[in-house]
Amino acid sequence: QAVWSGVHEGERFSIECTVTAAMDKDNPDHSAYAIMDASSATYMKSTGKLLIEPGAYVKMSGHIGIDEYNWQHAFIDSVEILGKGDAPKPLPITAAQLSDASLDSRLVSMSGIVSDIVTDEIDPRWKFVLFRSTSGPFVAAVSAEKEPLERLVGAEISVTGVVNILPYVGRRSFMIPQLL
Repeated sequence: QAVWSGVHEGERFSIECTVTAAMDKDNPDHSAYAIMDASSATYMKSTGKLLIEPGAYVKMSGHIGIDEYNWQHAFIDSVEILGKGDAPKPLPITAAQLSDASLDSRLVSMSGIVSDIVTDEIDPRWKFVLFRSTSGPFVAAVSAEKEPLERLVGAEISVTGVVNILPYVGRRSFMIPQLL
C-alpha cells in the first residue's frame, strides 16, 4: 500500500506481488493490473503493453507518476515473473460492502439485475452497468467497447471485478476487467 499512497511524483518502487486481475485489455498503449501482496492490494498501470496472466507471482518495478487525466498512479516499468499459481478466488460481497476500505483493489464478485448501461462521456471505451440487488444498487465500470452489453438489461448476472477508488471523487466503485 505504501506504493500507492507513497505520494511523490517521480518516486521509484519495487514490489513482489500476485496479479489478481488484468484490466484495460483493449487499450493498445498500456496494460493495467490489480495486484496484492501480504499487506494489501492496489491497482497499477504499465508504461507500455505487458502480458501478465492473473495468478502470476511477479516482481514489479516502476515509478509514481501522473496519468493523462492528471491522476497520480503507480506505473509499472518492468516485470520479472517469479512464479505462477492459481489466480486468487474472488470474495463474494454485497453492494452495501463496497464502502469497506479493506476491499480496495481486492478481487470480488457481486450479483444483481442489470437495470441500464451508460457509455462514459470522457472515454467511450468504458461503459457503466447499473445493477439492482437485494442489498442496494451498485454501478460497475466495464472496459468493453466491443461487447454489446445492452443485451444484458433485465438479466440477473454475477460479475467478477475489482473494488477501486475513483481518484476524482474519492468514492469507491466496482470495476470489471471483463464480463465473466
